[in-house]
Amino acid sequence: MFFQLKNGSSLSGIRIMSTNERFTYDGLYRIVINEPTKHHIYHQENNPLGILEETVSEYSDGKKLPFISSPQVLEYKYSLDALIEDLGSGVKNSNDIGLVVVWETGDVWTQHYKITSLLDRNNLDLRQYHGVTHTITNLNTGQLEMALIVLEELIQYLNAPE
Repeated sequence: MFFQLKNGSSLSGIRIMSTNERFTYDGLYRIVINEPTKHHIYHQENNPLGILEETVSEYSDGKKLPFISSPQVLEYKYSLDALIEDLGSGVKNSNDIGLVVVWETGDVWTQHYKITSLLDRNNLDLRQYHGVTHTITNLNTGQLEMALIVLEELIQYLNAPE
């Protein structure tokens, strides 16, 4: 489902570089902001997963687009709880992961993390690239740990944004 959304216009800020289930992490991606920027800019009806125009300007910073980030680690799980178990056992490190794609969040994460919904219009300024639905913050350090796409909530949101 993630790749279907990615290949459509729902997740236009993410460019997948590679995926592989045999390594510690599931894949690599880059953030890409390119012309036409209207594909990236938030619009309540036409582009509800977009970013604010000010955020696009921060990426260009007076330079010509496209902006292409360095490679970042991508992780897939059915539930965020499975990733929390991997982090707790030391198999994976949250500092290595840039984006997590899950179907659901579960509830184990509440012991160590806070999730902020970027589907709430009041939090649009926190969305750093197109398609991200949530951020994960460490409760102990207050540090923003990872971006998150929760597919279950994303589908509900696209079907009924209110």
